[in-house]
Amino acid sequence: MSLIKRLALVVSLLLLASSTGMCAETQDYIDQAQKVLSQKNIRSMMDVSKTLKEYGASYQPALLLPPDLPQNLQKGENVHLLIGAYQFDALYAASFGRKDQAAKDIKAMGTLLNTTNLKSIVNTAALFPPELNWMLREPDKVNIDEVIDAYAANAPKYKDIMANTYGFRVVIDSMYGALIEGLYIATRSAVLLDDKAVSNKILGEFQNNISLTLNLYSIFENDLDYAESVDLLFLERSQRVGWMESLAEFLTMNKGSITLEHIKAIGRFVSRERMRLIHNEFNEIGFD
Repeated sequence: MSLIKRLALVVSLLLLASSTGMCAETQDYIDQAQKVLSQKNIRSMMDVSKTLKEYGASYQPALLLPPDLPQNLQKGENVHLLIGAYQFDALYAASFGRKDQAAKDIKAMGTLLNTTNLKSIVNTAALFPPELNWMLREPDKVNIDEVIDAYAANAPKYKDIMANTYGFRVVIDSMYGALIEGLYIATRSAVLLDDKAVSNKILGEFQNNISLTLNLYSIFENDLDYAESVDLLFLERSQRVGWMESLAEFLTMNKGSITLEHIKAIGRFVSRERMRLIHNEFNEIGFD
C-alpha cells in the first residue's frame, strides 16, 4: 500500500487514541517506530556528522543555516524541518570543534521547538535532550560525543512524542530536515575534496540514514482503503519517500563507483529540496 494510506491510518489511529484512550493497534505502531528510533540507531545516524572530518573534509561555515532565525516564525512544517536541519548543523560544527557555532545552532533548535508549543503537550527530551541546556550555559564545553550521548540516552522517549499526533508530525519532519541538511553539506564537501574514493565513502555513510528514515515510514503500511480526497500532508510524505528510495537504490547499485558528476547531480537536487522546504526563510546559493 502507498505511504499516503499508511500515514493516513496512523494519524487517524492517533486521533482516535487521544479521544478514547490508546488502542492496541496504535500502540503497536508506536512500539515499531520506537525500535527504529532506538539508542543504537540514533547514535548511528548522528555519528555520520563526524565522518566528514575523519575523511579529510574541511569545515565550511558558509554551508550552515544562519544562526539568527527569521523574525515572526510561524508554527508549521518549516519549523519542524528546521529543527532537524539545525540539529545536523550543530553536530557538524561540534565535530570540527567549533563550539560557539554548535551552541548557536543548539539555541536555534530550542527556539524552534518552543515555537511548536510541543513542550506543553508531551515530553520533548528526545528532540531536545535536557543536557543541551548546560551546553548553552557553557558553550566552551560543547563536545560532539557528549551531544550524541545525550540524544542516544533520550532516544527511548521518542515513544512519548510519537504517541501524540502533532508530535508524530514533528518527529517525521525533523528527521527529514536533518537528512536533507546532512546530504547538502556532504555533497558539497565531497565535491570540494575532489577525491572519488573518499567521496564514495562519505555518500556511503549517509546511506544508512536514508534507510533508517525509510524504515520509519514503512512501519505504517496497512490494508485499509484511504479516502479519495487526499490531504496534501500525505502527498508530501509520498514524494519524500519516492526520491529517497531512488537515491538509496542508486547508492547500492553504484557502490564504490559514484563519480563526482553523480555527486554534483545529487547535490543539485538536495539543494533545490532544501530551498523548497525552507521556502523564503533564508537565501541560498545552489551548485554552480
